[in-house]
Amino acid sequence: MAERCAYLELSLARALARCGQADGYDRIIDYLEDQRLYLARSALRELQELTEQQLGFDIESWRGWL
Repeated sequence: MAERCAYLELSLARALARCGQADGYDRIIDYLEDQRLYLARSALRELQELTEQQLGFDIESWRGWL
């Protein structure tokens, strides 16, 4: 159940980010350090797609960008 909630939260954050909301980006960035690799990779791909930046899993760099 926790996995589903986490995926739902990430999906909502993606929607917010696509609408230009900084809160959505912030939450996606939080998922870069998630222990569930599929969520971390999904977050990274979303950030790269939305921003055209290649900052990897470096949370501080993403926060600086934001």
